Amino acid sequence: MFIATRKKMVFAFLICFNGEILYSQVFSFQIFHTESSDNHLNDCEVSMASSRQRRKLALKTIADRLEVECNFLRETSADRNVNEAADRFRSDGVLPDFTVGSFLLTPQIMPHINGKKHVIWCAVLGSTFALVLEQEENRIVAETTVKLLAKYVQKYVRILNNPDEVVLKPDYVSVIVKHLLPSGQLLFRSHKLIKQVEKELERNLSLLSSK
Repeated sequence: MFIATRKKMVFAFLICFNGEILYSQVFSFQIFHTESSDNHLNDCEVSMASSRQRRKLALKTIADRLEVECNFLRETSADRNVNEAADRFRSDGVLPDFTVGSFLLTPQIMPHINGKKHVIWCAVLGSTFALVLEQEENRIVAETTVKLLAKYVQKYVRILNNPDEVVLKPDYVSVIVKHLLPSGQLLFRSHKLIKQVEKELERNLSLLSSK
């Protein structure tokens, strides 16, 4: 069903609202430094807790940077009809256009990550969806994928109507992510394959709703 060029292309996926992480999934922990600078941490549980803390700090740093990037693009955009688009969405349900962007993470900027990483993101009405991937990965495919993730999270979880739904329904989001980023793979899909994914999503989420 899927056409993949390489496995484990995506390191992490995040959903944020106004800088707060609502959902995150890490596919490969190679993005984070595993060694600890604290030589006295000999206990395994303490070391694991330290690793979790570093991952949490790294994801929070990405979320903060996303908020800065989104705010900057909104302020400098030629389209000043943000409030009008929000009103139209609330009254008619018309989904506004996505704001799309990218930025580079480096160990100099963010010591918790291992090597340079690219972040591809899209945002709409305060909600931001982001993929963290290798610098050389296909950004066009990544942008298409993150837009599809945003589209389906809105369709099935209604994040733009109530962002808290993402926190209340993480299993729904996980099903969507599993279909669009299986095992963290960044995949090219034709229009036909996208339609097939939609059918599978509909079926699997219906089963989830019936439980």
